Amino acid sequence: MIANMITGFGLALAIWFNLLLFTGPQNPLFMLAVALAIGLTDLFDGFVARTMSMESDLGKSLDRLRDKVFILPFFAKEMLALRGSEEWIESATGSTISIILAAEAGIIILWIKGVLMKGDVGSHISGKIKTTLCTLAVLLMLSHDFYIKNFGSDEAIYFVFKFAILAVLFLGAVFAIWSFFN
Repeated sequence: MIANMITGFGLALAIWFNLLLFTGPQNPLFMLAVALAIGLTDLFDGFVARTMSMESDLGKSLDRLRDKVFILPFFAKEMLALRGSEEWIESATGSTISIILAAEAGIIILWIKGVLMKGDVGSHISGKIKTTLCTLAVLLMLSHDFYIKNFGSDEAIYFVFKFAILAVLFLGAVFAIWSFFN
């Protein structure tokens, strides 16, 4: 029960995050704090569920839903923003995000099929690693936005952030594909 409440709170935060992302004023530090809070709910809900022997199919489904509601709209917006970029690193980032989104679409279809057929909808280690990497990528992207807004654009810092984001996204794409086949 407590673990599901933590997950539900994280889901509410993810919905709020997307409302802010698509409609509200975007204060990068505030967005970063909300994203970090969502990530912490992902960390703690599973810990609480396992520690208190409260794991449930509902909790597993809510956990996956929260992750998708948090990450996928953010990635879709980033991919669209990067579309047509002439910088190789931004084009590669957009392409890597599109691979993650495609793999996630397949995972969602398999997840729905599993729920409807009362099959296994639990997460596998590849999915947990993928979600962690994707959350880290979101945090890096928001940190980059915060840095630019508060400290200006510096070519070396820009490249470090963009390269780190691309590297994390690439690993996320590998694990997204792996989790599709798990």
